[in-house]
Amino acid sequence: MICEWRNQGSPAAGGGAVTDTEETAQSLSETLLAQCEGRRRRLGLSYAQLARRMGVSRAYVSKLMRGGAGLSIRSLSRLAAALDAGWSMSLQAGPGRGRAAVVIRSTDRR
Repeated sequence: MICEWRNQGSPAAGGGAVTDTEETAQSLSETLLAQCEGRRRRLGLSYAQLARRMGVSRAYVSKLMRGGAGLSIRSLSRLAAALDAGWSMSLQAGPGRGRAAVVIRSTDRR
């Protein structure tokens, strides 16, 4: 799965409010779930089959895919593994805040 997402403003930088951060997080979640849904369909998996692969209930998968359950790193990892996919995420310092970066890949968490 490849998803590029950039949060242009942040409260610390004076570029956005908490509401903006919540909206961008929601947008990221929706984008990731849409990609997961596309992958699920390409693999021909039902929600019940996906739930078995994830080790959770079908109801949880349905709720997760509708965005009703929080998309945590743990649930994203389980979902990606069940879809025979990986994921990665990076966090980089803003302009003028150094060069530090954190990159996390699903393969690093195993």
